[in-house]
Amino acid sequence: MRRIVDAFAEYERLLIRARTRAAMAVKRLRGERMSRVPPYGFRLSADGTHLEPDRSEQRVLVLVGEYREQGLTLRESGNRLEAQGLLPRSRGRWHPQTLARVARRGIGKMPAERARVPATLPRRACPDSRHLVSLWIGVADCPGSLSSSAS
Repeated sequence: MRRIVDAFAEYERLLIRARTRAAMAVKRLRGERMSRVPPYGFRLSADGTHLEPDRSEQRVLVLVGEYREQGLTLRESGNRLEAQGLLPRSRGRWHPQTLARVARRGIGKMPAERARVPATLPRRACPDSRHLVSLWIGVADCPGSLSSSAS
């Protein structure tokens, strides 16, 4: 009996995880905020929900990309940025790991462009991102979805 209860608990955890990942993918596709702090290179728009590019941080992203192409190390790139007065958000020093993360994210790309939809979503998802979550859990009302095409 205990094994059956444990199996259902594990199944419920998997469902919660999948629904959360699908909802986060939808937010990324819409360009909405995912956490308290927006990704580097972006700031919250006036509505407080959507992201928009931050020009000064986008400049830093371009410079980091150029420095990496020139073959400079991350530490040297950070020193050059600090010499130009371009400091990180914390107003401290550029840490090499921070610069590596910033460089990996890409220049000028909105979070939706970098988003990866979880592999657990159905292949024939509705083009309307509002239905992405409901498709995964099988409650879709989208034309052309798996559940409505069977009827």
